[in-house]
Amino acid sequence: MSNIKIYGSRDSATSALRKMGIEARDYNLFIFKVKEDKTKVECNFDLADAYLKNKHKFEKPLGSHKLKYIKVPKPPKEPKPPRKTLSGDVREMILAGKSNQEIWTIIKDDGS
Repeated sequence: MSNIKIYGSRDSATSALRKMGIEARDYNLFIFKVKEDKTKVECNFDLADAYLKNKHKFEKPLGSHKLKYIKVPKPPKEPKPPRKTLSGDVREMILAGKSNQEIWTIIKDDGS
């Protein structure tokens, strides 16, 4: 005979497990929804006792509804094309060896 108790709410079941010494992160190992009535939960105290006695070698029971999340890597971002600015244009002209007078005439023509 298994020691399973049905509770009206999950809070009642977690309260009983807390009194036994079970940590909050492990409640999902022992609390399950009742199949006939989804508003109620059942708590398996035999599993909880076994867990407390053999904490270091306990495995999750079948049917445990604890979810596992998988990290999905984000796709690499495409580099943005370089912005075209007036200062960048002037820098390119200086590196190309143009004189200040030539640069000023080009800047004056672009601004008109």
